[in-house]
Formats: sequence, structure tokens, C-alpha cells
Amino acid sequence: GDLAFHRTLGGLRSVLDHGREGADSIPFESGRYRLAPDVVAWSDVQSFEERLSSAIGLDGPEAIEALEEARRLYRGDLFDDCPFYGDSALVEERRSYLRGLFEDLLIELGERHLDAGDRAEAAASYRAALGVNANSQRARRGLELLVPRAKTGAT
Repeated sequence: GDLAFHRTLGGLRSVLDHGREGADSIPFESGRYRLAPDVVAWSDVQSFEERLSSAIGLDGPEAIEALEEARRLYRGDLFDDCPFYGDSALVEERRSYLRGLFEDLLIELGERHLDAGDRAEAAASYRAALGVNANSQRARRGLELLVPRAKTGAT
């Protein structure tokens, strides 16, 4: 197993270090192998957080578009499809944080759509938030705003 690991590590380093003078794309530090930060040029998680942050200062259609961009970047729980790393307790905290941000995004998107008069999109966003967290009181309150109150004939 050790030989197979180091062969794979060597092959991976040769691919990642190609054309990078004196680079070590996978250094061994503090008893662990880590991917050097400069190897990854783009991160969906980083872009998700940036789009979400940029939407805070925007209004109207610009805010909705920024939120929709962030929504498209979130494609499920962090490392959910990674059999070894995805089960790590170290990942669960970050995963939970990002899931909470996504729920907040969907609720904010629902509120923005409601402010814009698009009740159907608002309802879809609130329902999506409930898909992320079935106990979301904010999403339930948002949906309640969309449901017309039945008028009773009582006096």
C-alpha cells in the first residue's frame, strides 16, 4: 500500500508541478500532505461566498442576479461525494456552515423576489430553503406571506 501511495503521489506531483520551476504542489508538512494553495486557481466555495457577500450591498435586479449566481455555484454539501474526506469531522463544521449560508441565500432570494412582486419565484425560493432545512422558521414565515388568508364570515 505504501509503495502504491508514493507512486501515485509522485505521478500526481509530476503532473501538477509541470512547468512550475522548483514548485512542490503537494508538500509534506506537520506530518501531512497538503495541496499547495497556489495550485488551485478557482474555487467554487470561494466564488459562492464572494457572490453572496457582493449581493449584500446591491438592490433590485442586481441583487437577485448576484444571489442567483451564488445559488448556481452551490451544488450540494461540501465533499458529500468524497468517500474518505467527506466523512471527516473536520469537514462537517465547514459543510454545516455552507449549508446554513445556502439556506440564508434562498430565504434572501425569496424576500428579494417578493419585494419585486414575483410571488412564484419567491415561493420557489422559500420551498427550496425548506428543502435544505425542513425546520426553517424563516422560510415558513416567507411562505405564509404568500398564502392569502381565508376570510371567514364570522363577525
